[in-house]
Amino acid sequence: MEQRLPELITNFVKAGFRPGLCARPGQLATLGDWKTDRVLRFNAADPDHLKLMGDRFHRIISQGFTVFYLDSFGSRLEEVRAMAYFRKRMGPDIQTFVEHPCDMVLPCSGAYMELQIDEKTNRYHLLWDLEQFWQIAQWLAPGVQAVAANRVDVTKLPKDFESPYRFLFRNHITPLSPDWRVKKEAAELRALTDEFLTADGKWKK
Repeated sequence: MEQRLPELITNFVKAGFRPGLCARPGQLATLGDWKTDRVLRFNAADPDHLKLMGDRFHRIISQGFTVFYLDSFGSRLEEVRAMAYFRKRMGPDIQTFVEHPCDMVLPCSGAYMELQIDEKTNRYHLLWDLEQFWQIAQWLAPGVQAVAANRVDVTKLPKDFESPYRFLFRNHITPLSPDWRVKKEAAELRALTDEFLTADGKWKK
């Protein structure tokens, strides 16, 4: 796999994609014994922990990865401190999205969300009740970014109901479309992109 990685990265970039990875920086995998690893809770107050995790990000970024989903991370104070350190080392061009955002992490990272629908009330909602948080987040940290996985079964939506992707665009949230649905959803996503985003990727409204 490692031998083929440069070719994969090159092909992704040529196709207009940004290669990304899932990471869990709140935990450190270290050598336990000659057969097994062990997992330690990351300690942002430990300079060795910070450097070790920062070096791991630096290595994978140097291989061409520029987007990271940070799993199980973002809401604890030590994670906010760690994210500030990571951001300083990563620079402004590496995108990160934390699974559990809080107000203090917003200057350093974007937020990950999941879109669902309450079938009893026929209303969209963001997992972990992030609707109000997201409104406040955009006021607290202008320019903050968010992505959301669409967990809505469109076949169960009422007739003429607003599409999940339009809801996300309208709320300045970038939708995540799984690869097996890209061809089916490409036309709608293209039209919404033209409606809501400028040519350089800024929100029009």
